Amino acid sequence: VLVAAQGVDLRALAEDADDGVLDDSVRWSSDRSGVLGEGASLQLGGLTVGRHRLTATATDRLGAEGSASVVIDVVSTPGELPDSWLGLSAMSV
Repeated sequence: VLVAAQGVDLRALAEDADDGVLDDSVRWSSDRSGVLGEGASLQLGGLTVGRHRLTATATDRLGAEGSASVVIDVVSTPGELPDSWLGLSAMSV
């Protein structure tokens, strides 16, 4: 869970057997906010409140892509439960 006013550092490691390290080809995106930036490291702040799937995608010189994603919940205030958690029983948390 991330508070909207806070920032987060994102990091990706992308390597290709032929091209080696692909740090310069990494692109970051959110399914809610669209394109977030480029590069293996990204300082990110100001995400909209809600659930985000953040994806890092790297492309080699032949155009082959690989990606990895993580889901985060962004809330407006510290201590707030994300909407996606509401309605869950205590046993399933």
